[in-house]
Amino acid sequence: MEHTIAFIGYEGKVEWRILQVNRLEERLEIDVVPSQSDNQTSHRLNMSFAEYDSFAHDFLTVHEQLRGSATYTQADFHMTLTYHRLGHVSIEIRWKSQHTMTLQSDQSYLGQALASIGVYT
Repeated sequence: MEHTIAFIGYEGKVEWRILQVNRLEERLEIDVVPSQSDNQTSHRLNMSFAEYDSFAHDFLTVHEQLRGSATYTQADFHMTLTYHRLGHVSIEIRWKSQHTMTLQSDQSYLGQALASIGVYT
C-alpha cells in the first residue's frame, strides 16, 4: 500500500511516495515526485528508519519554531525546507545533475505534511 507525504507549495508540490516498508532491514523505498507546472520527474530513495525519524524530528522542530531549516541529503539527492519570518517557507529540491527547483509555501500547508509523517496532528 502506497502512502504519500505531500510538501505543498503555491505553484506545485513535492510528494514522497512510500512504496515499500522493509521492517527486517528497517528501510523505506520512496519515490520523490516533484511537480511544478508541466515538469514532472521522479527520484528513488532508499531511506533507513533512523534517517526518516531524524528528518521528521528536524522538520517538526523547525515547524514549531517557525525559523530555520530541515534538510535531507542522500548521495545525489538534496531537499531543504527553510522557514523564514511570518510562516513563509521555501521548499528546495535538487537531484542528480538537474537544476534546483524551489517552491514557496506557507507553514500551514506543511503542517499537513507533518501530519502525514505522523508527528503532528
